[in-house]
Amino acid sequence: DTNPEYLLLGETMCRVVESRQLFRQKGLLITDVAKLTGSNRTYISNYLNKELNTSFSDFINSYRVEYAKSLLTSKDPEYSILEIFEMSGFTNEVSFYRIFKKHTGVTPKQWNKQHCK
Repeated sequence: DTNPEYLLLGETMCRVVESRQLFRQKGLLITDVAKLTGSNRTYISNYLNKELNTSFSDFINSYRVEYAKSLLTSKDPEYSILEIFEMSGFTNEVSFYRIFKKHTGVTPKQWNKQHCK
């Protein structure tokens, strides 16, 4: 059974990350999110591991990948891969490609071809 406090923490964390687009910050730390949710690093880490079966970096990277996908399909304006990984909060192009492929199964360019006809 899931602890109601955990559910509230999860909702709060997602709301804060989404509304403030924290995932777009390079070098975002779990302690940054903990402060903004009024929680602590351990509690957030436990929630992510136990309830979502994920790590903090994978949690944030999933938001970054979703955001990058929205930018890839944006036609007005059309962004370069460099602009997209920068705007999505990735620190460099190599990690962007690696993480994007891990989450989607394809590279950003392949994804773009499949979704922007």
